[in-house]
Amino acid sequence: MRNLFKYHLLKGDCEIMADRIKTGISGFDDLIKGGLVINSINLVTGGPGSGKSIFSLAYLYAGASKFQEKGLYITFDENVDDLRKDAAEFGWDFGDLEKKGLIRFVYIHPYESEINQRIESEVMTFSPQRIVVDSISTLSMSFADAYEVRKELYKLAFFFKKAAATTFLTSEMLSEKDVFSRYGVEEFVSDSVFSFHYGGFGGPGDRTVRIIKMRRSDHEDGPIPFKITKKGISFSKEASKIKL
Repeated sequence: MRNLFKYHLLKGDCEIMADRIKTGISGFDDLIKGGLVINSINLVTGGPGSGKSIFSLAYLYAGASKFQEKGLYITFDENVDDLRKDAAEFGWDFGDLEKKGLIRFVYIHPYESEINQRIESEVMTFSPQRIVVDSISTLSMSFADAYEVRKELYKLAFFFKKAAATTFLTSEMLSEKDVFSRYGVEEFVSDSVFSFHYGGFGGPGDRTVRIIKMRRSDHEDGPIPFKITKKGISFSKEASKIKL
């Protein structure tokens, strides 16, 4: 199934046209005018348990199972077998997709030497259309100081775009208002920022996402409630109109 379409955005007298891909995640594409800008960098940020990893796994699973798009999951935090087991709870058989050559999980130790070169090697070897890096917060710990973090993240973002991959970068969100990443640079190298929140109290507005920005695109305003069930993660455009 071909997963590519053009999106037209009118800004005053200017028309912006960009190629897009569907995420394939239930309800999410309706929130972002049909899909992500192709080859874009998308920051997925939030606190622990907010849904970042499930959202990212859903992104790769949908790409492979619905559109036959190859997906690469690079993790510095999670045991790869644990990720597969987490996905299996939603009926997502990543093992089968790995056998078909559509999915690859890679664990990289966060203090491995020449870590960016290792990431680039994995991408060039597998040639994925979709990439998840989980998490940028942990990756950044391997660099000497804030200057090195900024320099290496800019280089990495440029590489992902050049590799023709549409990428998710996950990041732990700090408690300060309007701070969406640990170092403050992650949102600036990203074309989109999706901020996930989990209150832990239950109820329809307990889990929400805010679409902070999307370059070259309109999008729904938030907070937008979402659900995590036995079938995975789903979003509702109509639910975004409910006052929380």
